[in-house]
Order: sequence, then structure tokens, then C-alpha cells
Amino acid sequence: MTIYRRFAKVGRYFAIIKRLSLSVNDLYNFGFILFNADIVNANSTPFRETLQTIDFLLSVSNGITSIRDKKTLLNVLQYKLKEAFLFKDIAIHLYPFEGPDEIECLYTGRDMENMSDLFENEFIAKVRNATVPQILHTDALSVICTPIRNKETIIGELLLFTVNEEAYTPDVLSLLQLVTNHISAVICNILAQEQIAEREQERAILLSLSNDLASVRSKNDLLQIIHRKIKKIFPIRNVSINLVNEDSITYSQYLVVTEDALQPVNYENVITNSYPVNDGFFNKLLYAADPAIIDLEALAATGSIPVFMKFMLETGIKKAVIVPLRTEAKQLGLFTLFFEEKVVLRRRQLNLINGISYQLSIALANIFANEDLEQRNKEKAVLLSISNAIATVRNKEHLLDAINPFFSQLFPFSYDLIGSISADGNKFNIVTARSGKQADPLASFQEGDVWQYSREYEPFREVVASPHPVVFDLDTLMKERHNPDFLKWAYVQGAREMIIAAIRSKDKIWGYFIFFSQKKNRPDHNQLSIIQSITTQLTTALFNLLSTEKVEKQLLEIRTYKEKLEMENMYLQEEIGTVYNYTEIVGNSPELQQVFQVIKQVSPSDSTVLILGETGTGKELIARAIHSNSGSKGKMMVKVNCATLPANLIESELFGHERGSFTGATEQRIGKFELANNGVLFLDEIGELSLELQSKLLRVLQEKEIERIGGKKTIRLNVRIIAATNRNLWDEVQQGRFRDDLYYRLNVFPVELPPLRNRKDDIPLLVNHFVNRYSRKTGREIKQVTQKVMTQLVEYSWPGNIRELEHVIERSVIMNPGPVIKDLVLPSETKKSGVHITSANSGFEVKTIDEMERDYILSILKRCNGRIYGERGAAALLKIPPTTLNSKIKKLGIKRVHD
Repeated sequence: MTIYRRFAKVGRYFAIIKRLSLSVNDLYNFGFILFNADIVNANSTPFRETLQTIDFLLSVSNGITSIRDKKTLLNVLQYKLKEAFLFKDIAIHLYPFEGPDEIECLYTGRDMENMSDLFENEFIAKVRNATVPQILHTDALSVICTPIRNKETIIGELLLFTVNEEAYTPDVLSLLQLVTNHISAVICNILAQEQIAEREQERAILLSLSNDLASVRSKNDLLQIIHRKIKKIFPIRNVSINLVNEDSITYSQYLVVTEDALQPVNYENVITNSYPVNDGFFNKLLYAADPAIIDLEALAATGSIPVFMKFMLETGIKKAVIVPLRTEAKQLGLFTLFFEEKVVLRRRQLNLINGISYQLSIALANIFANEDLEQRNKEKAVLLSISNAIATVRNKEHLLDAINPFFSQLFPFSYDLIGSISADGNKFNIVTARSGKQADPLASFQEGDVWQYSREYEPFREVVASPHPVVFDLDTLMKERHNPDFLKWAYVQGAREMIIAAIRSKDKIWGYFIFFSQKKNRPDHNQLSIIQSITTQLTTALFNLLSTEKVEKQLLEIRTYKEKLEMENMYLQEEIGTVYNYTEIVGNSPELQQVFQVIKQVSPSDSTVLILGETGTGKELIARAIHSNSGSKGKMMVKVNCATLPANLIESELFGHERGSFTGATEQRIGKFELANNGVLFLDEIGELSLELQSKLLRVLQEKEIERIGGKKTIRLNVRIIAATNRNLWDEVQQGRFRDDLYYRLNVFPVELPPLRNRKDDIPLLVNHFVNRYSRKTGREIKQVTQKVMTQLVEYSWPGNIRELEHVIERSVIMNPGPVIKDLVLPSETKKSGVHITSANSGFEVKTIDEMERDYILSILKRCNGRIYGERGAAALLKIPPTTLNSKIKKLGIKRVHD
């Protein structure tokens, strides 16, 4: 082999060595081997070993250069290094950033689990200071330790576990150091990539957390977000926030988010109680600069573990990381992450927790500001509601009923009462007392109860001297010997806190507003100010009610005298009253006398009247008679004919309208309801109203108020309604043409007018009345009618009733040439009603349609033995629904049993 070829081959090996990125010393060693005397002989042992070494190093380099995670690196080294070294297991021991106190250990076998003495400071110091790998002897194995370096800094060790220590000659250890140098470079690359990824992840988490926290408005939203975010980084089980209370000497749980399905029995008590800040634990961590890692088992062993931490330990928590929450203004409290296992947290993770706590502190400050604003708004709304509720109270016994539903929204309380002090100052009178949970009087507190009272009782003296309500701890107060009975009762019932506010009349104490709570709420100054505001409202309302009671008492005396005078006047009116008081109504038949009696009964009241009768029976005349004999006879009776007004105008006619409310409304107009205020509104032909207008009329009758069309103002009314119709309203209801609720509202006092055919005794009186009227009107001297004409008039059925009779007489007066009406022109009854009229001597009895229908239904019922329903019932024979048949039976006055 020529010298050129030899150097070319050497150059090729140097190129390989350069690819391996070996150090200057490594290159020197290899150069020495290559250029020694044996290199000329390619078959010499040193040369072959050198080539094998280079091939091994190249194989390791190719196998690990592209690896990007430590676990894969360890697995590849387990396989690759066994080509050159004898070992059982391999491990990598790292402390790259935090130092040897926080160690990451990767291993392939189980021997490392019991090798904690490997990390003792003396051995680590020995490895750090050595220039070659070190050997540690144990009972079972030997451990070959080679430092892993990042430039000049040792960041860990490569550990080989072997039972053949003698195989590791100085040359083998040199080769191991050479391999470890390259492994160090790969590990540094992996750690750098991990650090970049971790920082990007931390930034992304903090940015995402910041975005989420910006929209948080409540504490529940806050902790749910925190818990969800940090779950991505830390294997936590629970999260909690402890905040310093407003008294600055205690702290309590603000929020706890837990994944536990079951909790100990005292869980609720633990998280709701307050604890002292200066307990040697909380206050120390509150002002700490960095997060604190707490081993709960070790803390419990000291005997000074806080109650909440002890509770968490009992639920399986092993470790906690606690970081203070603070703003520039003050220390807020502590943020705690609970771990079920004793995990190792690196410095970067603790820094992340610090960043989370900073953002959390800002979010908490925002929540407090938002909650404070919401609380202020709630307090204003409650105070306004209480003011409105008090305004509706009409007697002092119902004051607490009005305010308690709103008062309980601000303060949790069990019982409250209002008491007054007697004039002599020795008695305490219970005005009203209620339970906080229900508006029922307390069985032990009855209105009017009187208890002994002393101005010298210390709580009362303190309240009198204070401008604000005073809070009392009943556990402390009950140690006194002399306590009022109501206080003893409240304590037995479980009350542990009492708040008393003075009710003052000018400069004197009139009484007290007292309420009890079963919990010691310790209200702050702002809450006491609100209680004082409520007490002020109560005081004003109470004194107004007392004044009203005094006036009502005086009015009651006046009313008594008035009623006595009215009774005396009523007896005098009855003495002078006769049946002929209704001078406009002509007739003296029994049927009409019965109507007079009904008018006499209903007129004095303000009840709604429904006048029923056929067309022309004088319904308006009866309405005027009712009004003329009512208490509002001095007022106007306004008439509205519902049948004559167009549907699009009747609403405006009844309720009025504002200017511009519709086309053509050029000015404001008062409706008939307003016009009839304090009087009577007569709604004639009520059955003609549309369903839409019926619903509006019903609302007016129910609410006693209207709104003009186009108006926004509600107008209160006091109008008596008299309605009239010639229809059968019940049939209209059945057919769906009339609202049943309006029917019941109108049908308070029905007055049914008999048709003229049922008042034949009144026909002569009516004939003479109309003859005289139209004789005077036309200027004729007609005094009477012949007997023939009178007989015709009496025998006629008069389907148009009195109106038809009046028109017949008017026409006869006009057409008659002499002083006596001898001939009569009656309408053709066959054309008008389908009933054939004959003289009484023909033996034919004239019956109305209702009478004919009644006789026919009776015959059918007799045939069916009174049965209405079923296939053989009367309804089936008549081919009508049973409900319709029942309605007709009721209308026609058919009783259930007939002969």
C-alpha cells in the first residue's frame, strides 16, 4: 500500500471522526493510533480495533442524532451501547436547570427504585469533579457514572448498572466518556427544544387564561376557568381560594372546586367557618414572595396543621402548592392547588403558578368591584321594593308581611318583630311579629302581647345612644340574669344574633324593630346603614298608619250616627212609597207589579242589572225607573245603543279617543263611560256587541278603569252598568257568539219583562194612554175607542209589544175622522209572525212560539219517560245535542217531574 493510499484511508477516517464532532483530545488519541507503526499493516489489531471504535461511534451518532425526546433516547442507548459495553440496565439522571435538588430520572430497570443513595451530595460532587467516569460500588451491582455536560456545566449523569466491573478498563472508560460527550450534545438539544415548547405552552395558557378571565363576572365562573386551565399542566385534584375577611383578622373559604364524589360529614362546616389569620401558617404564607410547596403529612406531624388542610389530608390529598393573592392595595388571600400524589414541581412550573396567581388577583379585584356594584344595585332595588310594598299596607299588623320577602333578600334572619313602649315606659307591646321564612304570625308572639320593659336594660340603653342599629351576640347576652321574655324565647328557638333598631318619634323612642338570626352574620357598617334606612321607612309608614287608625276610629263614630239616620229615613220612605211611584210606566197587571217590586229591590244598590225582554217591552223605561230610584239619581244616565253604532266606531263611542289616535280624530273626545262616571251607563242591545269589544268591556267591568283610544293614561271609573237585550244571551253563549265570562259579569241581577200578550189587563190602560198622547200631539179631539176595537186590540198577540201598540194607536188617531176610533187597521200577523189570528169565538187558542216549543218538548219527554241522554233519549229523537236540550228545558221552565 502506497503512502498516498494510506493517507487517503486515514483522511476518510478523519472525515468520519469529524462527523462525530469529537473533541480535540479525542482527535489526538485517534490520530496517535492511526499514525503509529502498525497502521501500515491494515490487518494489525490496533488498526482493526480503531476501525471498530469508529464504526461504533458512527452507529451511535446515527442512532441518536435525530431523537427529540429523552425516553426514546434512553431506549435507543439501551440497545446501541450494549454493542461496546457490558451492563444490565441504563439510567439518565438530570438536573439541567433547577440544580440537584430537583432531579429527573429515567431508567430501564427496577434497580434505580432503590438507588436513592446514588443522589447523595458526596457522590454527586465526586462525579462532577472527575475527568473520567466514576464507579460506585453497591451490594448487588456496580454503577458506572459518567457526567453529562452542557458546555462546562454538569447537568446530569449517565448511569450503567453492571455486574462485570472488571470489564471497564481505562480504555473502555475513555470510550464511554467519548460516547457520553455525544450523548450530552443530543440531550442538550432535547432539553432546549423542551424548554422552548414549555415556554410556548405557558405563554399560550396564560394568554388563554387572560382572555377567559376578562369576561368573568362571578366567582363560580372564575374558579371553573382556573380549574379547567391548570388541569392541562398540573395533575391537581382540588383548587381553593381563601380570602381575608373584611374584619382583617379572619379568613374563610371563598371558593372550592373539587372532583370528589363523596365528602366527609363535616365538609360544609369546614368550608363555611372562619379562621384566624394570625395562626402562624396563613399569615406566613400570605406575605411570602414565592409559591410554597406543602407536604400535608409532614405538616400534620408537626401538630400545627390548619383545619382546612387537615380536612384535605383526610380526603387523600398529599401535597399542596400555595401562592399569595395580592393587589397593589392589599393582600387578598391564598390560592391553593391540591395534589393527590407527592409530585415534583420544577421552577418553571412554580413560575407559571405565580403568573396564574397574578392574573387571578386582578380577576378577583374585578369580581369584587362588580359584586359590590351589583350589591349596591340590589340594595337600591330592594329598598325601592320595600318602599312600594309599605305604601300598600293599610294596617300596622301587615307591615312585616309586606317587607319580609324583600328584607330576606339582603339579610338572612329567622324572626322579626316590631314593638312599642307604653306611655308610662314600663311595658313593651308587640305590634306585629313574623317568621322570616313565611308570612305567618309566630305562635309565641301575638299582636297585643305586653312584656315588662326597662329603659335601664343595657341593650336598650346602647340602642338609644346609637344613631345606627346595634348587633348583639346572644351567647354573650344570655349570660346576663335579667333578659326580656322575648329574648329568652328567641334563644331557645336557636337564635344566636340579634339586631335592634330604634323607632323614634322626634326625640323620643316610640319602640324597636328587632330581628333574630340563627347564624352570627356580623353585618358590616354598610349593611347596618341599610337596616337603618328600612327602619326609617318603617317608622314613617307606622306613624302614618297610626294616624290613619285614629282618623278611621273617628270616622267610624260618624258612620254609626249616619247609619242610624239612614235607617230612620228608610222607614219614612217605605211609609210614603206606593206602587204608583213609577209614573212613566202604564199598567197595573200582576206581572207588572212583580217588575215594580224587583225595581224597588235593586234600585238602591250599585249592582249590575241585566234587563231581558222582547222588542218593545219598555226596557229603557225600566232602566230609567231603576236609575230614578237609585242613590245616583242626581247623576246622569247615559244610553248607548250597541246595535245602531258601526263596529269601527263603538269602541271610540264607549271609551273615547285622543287627538290623532286614528284618521279623522282631530280632537280629544270623552267616551260614554267617562260621561257616566258616578252615574249609570245603559247599554241597550248588549247582545249585538262583537266578541272583540266584549273582551274590552269585560276588562272595564273587572278593573273599573279605561284607557282612551291612543291614550296612555288609565282613568279610574265608578259607573253602574244596566244592560238590556231582546236576545237569549245564554243561547248566544252556547253558540259561541257571546263570552260566558261577560255573561256572568252582567247577569248579577236579571230583570225579565213580560211581553204585552201576557199583560192583557194592561192593554186598555195603554190604549187610553196613547190615544190621549197622540190626540194632544195631533190636535184632534179623540177621547175613546169602541168596544169592538178594544176587543181586537186585546185579542191581538202583539209580537212588537208596547212599541207596536203605540204605533197602531198613532196611525189610527191620524186616520180616524171622528172623536171615537171605530175601525182599526192591524198588521197582517200571518205575514209578520206566521200565526193565524181568529176571533176568540172560533175555539182556536193562540200560542206563542215558546209555548208551542214547551208543549212539544214536554210530550217528547213523556214519551221517553224523562230520559234525555242515550239512543232512546229525547235529544236523540229531536236530533239535537243533549246540552242544547238541557238549555231549552231550563229556558222554558220545564221541571224534572210533570204529570
